[in-house]
Amino acid sequence: MIKRRINLVSVLAVVVASIAPIAATTANATSTAVIRWDAADSSGYAWSLENLAADNPNNTANFQVYYTPAVKLYDLVAANGSTVNLKWLVTDASGKALANTPVTLAINPAYTYPTATLSTPVLNPTKNMDGSGRDPVKTDNADIPLTTDANGYVTYTLTNNTANADAEALIPHDGVSVPPSSASVFTQLQLYVGTFANSAAGLTSRNAIQTSQDIDILEIHWELGAVKGPVVAPATGPGAGAPPANVIRWNPKTTTGVSWNVVNKAALTSILAGAYFTPNVNFFDLFNLFGTKTTLAWHVTDPSGKALANAPVTLILNPAYSNGTGNVTDQAGNTVLLAYNGNQDGEDIPLTTDANGNVTYTLQNNDTAATAEAPPFDEQSPPVSTTNVSTQVLLYTGTYANYAARTPSWSVQKIQDEDILEIHWVTGLPVATTGTVSSNTGGVAPEGGIQPTGPVDTSNSGDVPIGQGSGKAPKNLVAPSLPKTAKVGSSIVASLGKWNLGGNASASLTWYVCKTAGAAADKAPAKCTLIPGFSGTHLAITSKFKGMAIRVAVTQTNQSGATTKFSASTGLIK
Repeated sequence: MIKRRINLVSVLAVVVASIAPIAATTANATSTAVIRWDAADSSGYAWSLENLAADNPNNTANFQVYYTPAVKLYDLVAANGSTVNLKWLVTDASGKALANTPVTLAINPAYTYPTATLSTPVLNPTKNMDGSGRDPVKTDNADIPLTTDANGYVTYTLTNNTANADAEALIPHDGVSVPPSSASVFTQLQLYVGTFANSAAGLTSRNAIQTSQDIDILEIHWELGAVKGPVVAPATGPGAGAPPANVIRWNPKTTTGVSWNVVNKAALTSILAGAYFTPNVNFFDLFNLFGTKTTLAWHVTDPSGKALANAPVTLILNPAYSNGTGNVTDQAGNTVLLAYNGNQDGEDIPLTTDANGNVTYTLQNNDTAATAEAPPFDEQSPPVSTTNVSTQVLLYTGTYANYAARTPSWSVQKIQDEDILEIHWVTGLPVATTGTVSSNTGGVAPEGGIQPTGPVDTSNSGDVPIGQGSGKAPKNLVAPSLPKTAKVGSSIVASLGKWNLGGNASASLTWYVCKTAGAAADKAPAKCTLIPGFSGTHLAITSKFKGMAIRVAVTQTNQSGATTKFSASTGLIK
């Protein structure tokens, strides 16, 4: 069932049509069939472009949520009022052609706007609309039964009759431009193995196989004046002067001065949702000690992977995302203050790759301990959101004097695949602390956090409470503890001890009353009984505990497991 439309405006990633929800997240079954569009033997359309946002796992709106990981989306451009002859090859999962096999062509009226129709049957996208939108079942009125031929191929002819006044405007045929988010006249098609009726039951059956058949989704845009021809970058207008779609990747192996780095998935989600870059953009947070130098290295290739030797490139130091008092040096060694003032473009620094397509740049930071960032929780965590002393670095092939030169209608950042680096100048190594505990019986706050003042604690820097973690359950380093003496009418407070958390850990407490006193233990000691109803860090000592000893058990749990440690007991309660 075909879902809401998602607008991702990006070169190679625009107007992504998603599919009606089966569930928020769908588990993909083993592929049972493969349906691929045969572009070479299809005719009547002007050109096509694979929409890479649909199958890019970095994009949170990717089609893999609703389909198999092998799903593909193609934007086809066809002349308004034309007839398109489409052909698909249908095979089983091993690649064997499925001959003389029933298949169903699903043409989705919810994504067929506004007057594009079929020759047979007539598709009316406004049919069954009640004024509040389309009923996904009632409007699913174009499930067309077909049959493959002896070689596993199936064809279908589709005619558009949209009035020219309602057609989409023609986009450049430059190899990178796709229909804009405002596109409104298109027809979406999907093909599946099997026969599915135009009914709620048929729709449910078809939904169920979305995650077990690898398919190509076609979205045909009916545009005024579209003609078949070679890819041409226009001399003027959108696409004019577009640079090659090269690939720029950060090389961490030959970069120096970086303490650690992480992939910032939240940043990727944001920039892909905003469609500012290609779907193959990466975003790395690098962490360096304040006041130090780092030599950054990149490897630059053409789209085929061939190194671009002795090629001009431009390094951009972006003030809009370079904060605090960090300074850098330009290509002449002069100090440049990257402080965003609302209209500063920052530094566009011309560089040249070497004979192997590599290029480096040395960047100097002049922050002090007073102005630098506090380190994050561990070497897996993103930067601390409350402080941001960073320098954002981007690299493109070509020479650009300023922002306007690299962001005309084609926008170089929407054409070239690149790695964005954001260097955070921090005061030292990550800090893992024992955190704080609650003052009531309602549980214990998760451990860890940022040490806001004073020296950096490096004694337990192996903790990795966020992200992938160490892959190991927490390890107790110092046992939990209780006061040695206690009396009726008082309240005792548990110390959680010290732990190597090994991941994003949280603590829970249980309390025990024991007939004898004793040392800390890994297992529940003999002659100890659980005190029900107490889970916080405080325990009120009542008369029922007189003559007994009290223990607390702390359990630390991360994504790899749980570890429990029993404290030494109090003395016998007086």
